[in-house]
Parts: sequence; structure tokens; C-alpha cells
Amino acid sequence: VMSQKYFKALVTAITVLLAAPAMAGSLLHFGRGTIDPQQQALTFATTDTSVVMDYVVQFEKSVTEADKTALKTAGVPVFRYLPDDALIVRASLATLNNVKTPTAIRAAIPYRGWMKLNERLPTLSIFSTNHTTDVMVSTFTDADAQNLLGHVPAGVTVIQASGRMMALRIPESMIQNLSVMTGVEYVQPLDPVQIL
Repeated sequence: VMSQKYFKALVTAITVLLAAPAMAGSLLHFGRGTIDPQQQALTFATTDTSVVMDYVVQFEKSVTEADKTALKTAGVPVFRYLPDDALIVRASLATLNNVKTPTAIRAAIPYRGWMKLNERLPTLSIFSTNHTTDVMVSTFTDADAQNLLGHVPAGVTVIQASGRMMALRIPESMIQNLSVMTGVEYVQPLDPVQIL
């Protein structure tokens, strides 16, 4: 049996939660770290705002379909949603600065290589420069995958490729170089398949 005092406290707590305004989160969590994009945007400077690249665009409130439509209407491909209230897009900074979305944009920062790396990937050290590892790379589009496959550097072996996914055997020293390429969505260890 629930006491009346406990019941009143529970009702008050639920009322406060339901009455609280929907607030966007300020932090984005990646496998290799957590950042506040607004703080990162203050340190990010580019001399050429016309360069097209992949960006993380975080909104002041929850992303709406109208926000996605406004970006697409401006010619900005929208690839993925990231919690909290962010999208990965491809555009120039000049284009992003001119897009009028229903929800205010909080910050736009480049989708950096370290954001694309799974936490289980080996960390580069002086002792791992001659080691290779098998990775699974996902790209945003099939065209991105074809572009990446057309520029595979010496020392990297393509194990298998299909659509926007590819398995690569790569020197550990080259994983960071791979992750900074435009179009690369995520890099993770290639886990062996076990037959049950």
C-alpha cells in the first residue's frame, strides 16, 4: 500500500517533469569522446567557407521534419541523426549559414575523423606502427564508397566491398587518415563471424 505522502510526492515529481519545457541536449557523445559543439564551433575557423564537407549540425531544440526539409530544399543532403538534436549533413559552411530552418541551429562543426572511430579500435602508439588490423568502414552513400575504393592507398587491402560498406585490412597507423576522408561515416573493428 502506497502512503499518501509518497503518492503526493510522486504526483508532484511527475507534474514537474511533464511541465518542464523540452530542451535540447548540449553534448554529443562519440565513441572516442564527448563534446559541446557550440564550444567546438568557437575554436573552428576556416578561411574558405565554400569548401563542401561533412558537418555535424546541432539544433537548439528537437530536430523536426520541417528542419530536414529546409536543409534538403537548400541542396544540403541529410545523412544521419545524432543524439542530442543533431544531423550529419554535407554542405559548405556558407550554405549552412544561409539556410533558414524552423528550429534555430545551435552550432555547425566539421564531422571530424576522431568522431567516426569506434572505441574498440586500437590506439596508435610507437609499438603499433607496423601492425595491421581488419576494419569495417561505412560510408554515407554508394558514391562515397566508390570514391574511397578508387583512392585506396598502398598498404591497404580491400577484403570485401558491397554498397556503402567495405572490409579493409589496414595498417593501424593509417586508420586516422582513413577516418578524415569526406564520406566516411564510421570505422569499427571487423569482428570475426562465428558459425553457431
